[in-house]
Amino acid sequence: MTFKFREYALNKMLATGMLKINKPGIVTYSNSGFLGSRNFKTRVIYLLEETYVSLYNDTLKKIGKVRADELWYKIGKDVAMRYLLNFKGMDKSSKNLEKIIRYFSIIFSSMGIPVFNEISVDSKKLKFLFSGTVPPICAVTKSYSYVSGMVSGMMSFILNKNIEAKSYISDDNKIIVFVDNLFEEKHFQCEKIFSEIVFHKPNLEKEKCLFSGLSSFVDFFKFKIIELDDDGFKLHGKNLIPQEVGTPGIFSNNYSKIGEGDLFEKSILKSSEKICSEFFSCHKTTEKKVRVIRNICSALGLGEIYFTQGKNRVTVNLLNPFFTKGNPSFVPLFFSGILTAMYSEKIKLESKTDVKFEYIFEQ
Repeated sequence: MTFKFREYALNKMLATGMLKINKPGIVTYSNSGFLGSRNFKTRVIYLLEETYVSLYNDTLKKIGKVRADELWYKIGKDVAMRYLLNFKGMDKSSKNLEKIIRYFSIIFSSMGIPVFNEISVDSKKLKFLFSGTVPPICAVTKSYSYVSGMVSGMMSFILNKNIEAKSYISDDNKIIVFVDNLFEEKHFQCEKIFSEIVFHKPNLEKEKCLFSGLSSFVDFFKFKIIELDDDGFKLHGKNLIPQEVGTPGIFSNNYSKIGEGDLFEKSILKSSEKICSEFFSCHKTTEKKVRVIRNICSALGLGEIYFTQGKNRVTVNLLNPFFTKGNPSFVPLFFSGILTAMYSEKIKLESKTDVKFEYIFEQ
């Protein structure tokens, strides 16, 4: 049976309240206990696919395909591991193996990863094969290493062993991911691996709302600014990539570890400026541009944003920012690109806190 993302999103994610999209600046994903795991709620943000396509292409140009794919495989593995360790207490005994694999394969659909319609499990030989639709971002980049990395992370978590995966595209244009190697490591523990990823969650119990009149995700969805099909959610026809709030930090940290932090920063700044320039193309005044970007950021779960312009400077204040200890550079870079597009002038970050950025216009 072919999985239909649109049907699943409407009937499962939205209708049941699993994905909460009615608060300005905040989108959350809740999961009830599965096989003994605890209930949890995590924050979700949406970024345009173009951000990651641009980052991959810039990486490809700078370090070549082999290193770029190795990097994105590692990132995919870290992203999966970080998310799945929310499922503490799960009964991962062998009798539940296939059930868990199928359950997580569906869960990953909410993170922009394809649902595998066909899953082959040989629990005795520990061989696994996944087959599904090529995700739009992979169709553009022609790289499948991120998906392979996520399958690796998923299987490593489930089996508490270091599992590696590889992928290829079949003749009928499906992505095939299979477990290639099983490494028996006596001291392998998911929690130890996870501690290296930088785990930090915003305190969702203390969400704040100023009733600012900004749009929520559901407002954009209601008025068809955001639309839904079997590839996922789209903003003005552009693919949105849903992700746990710590994902940008995992990207940033992995780029820094291989000495390419500058590449990451330049790419995010460039893509942010380009995307916002397109959004601003129909708006001539700064006032209208501010209104547009504040509502877009709010609807995509990026927090409530407040701009204050002074002499030769702009202050950005954030309520419920998508900031974690793991992504200290991504958020100010993101807004540097927005401000450059908004004012058509180069902007430089002067100072920052978790909820306030001070920028100055470069002379």
